[in-house]
Amino acid sequence: MVGSVFIIDPAYTVWLLVGVAAAWRLRERPRARFWLGFGLAASTLYLGWTLFAQQHIARAIVADQVARGLRDARVLVQPAPLNSLAWRIVVIYPDGDYFEGWHSLMAPPRDVLLQYHRGNRDLLEPLADQWAVQRLEWFTSGWYAAEEIDGRIVIEDLRMGREGSYVFRFVVGERRDGRIVPIEPEQLPWPSRADAGEWRSLWRLVRTGTP
Repeated sequence: MVGSVFIIDPAYTVWLLVGVAAAWRLRERPRARFWLGFGLAASTLYLGWTLFAQQHIARAIVADQVARGLRDARVLVQPAPLNSLAWRIVVIYPDGDYFEGWHSLMAPPRDVLLQYHRGNRDLLEPLADQWAVQRLEWFTSGWYAAEEIDGRIVIEDLRMGREGSYVFRFVVGERRDGRIVPIEPEQLPWPSRADAGEWRSLWRLVRTGTP
């Protein structure tokens, strides 16, 4: 999985719709084939653009980490929802601690500001032998963190969502008498649907690179 395009991106879909709509309107005329090819070519070029933008940002982040003498980190660069101008960046270290930041190709050039977050993987040590925990660690390809919420141990998939609003979160343990014990895994509800404030935040992110 390259992950250079958001799961829903109108800028990718619109070209396919234009090609299909034009071909349908022209029916069996020779130009219908042209419009189908146009739609496919334009959408493919857009995918190429997203790959270029993703790799451009990733190389800059990796170079910055190397310059700081931090060579063991993994870097994840993902597009923000519905566009390929604003990008989310996650830098994770072997101990599970990670940084999250944002960058917009429309914003003035500046260093990407990465905010530190604890991975809290020590919370999972008493649960290391549990199949559910091992499966979730595998599912996330190492892009996970843990936190304790009201005495319950939660694994979060860092790849989908953002800090404080992750899509995939699973309760795998709880604290009893000072000890962490396994429980039947439970998936927590997804974040609520975006409201007007979320859309304004997304637009600000595209314009300025700050959420």
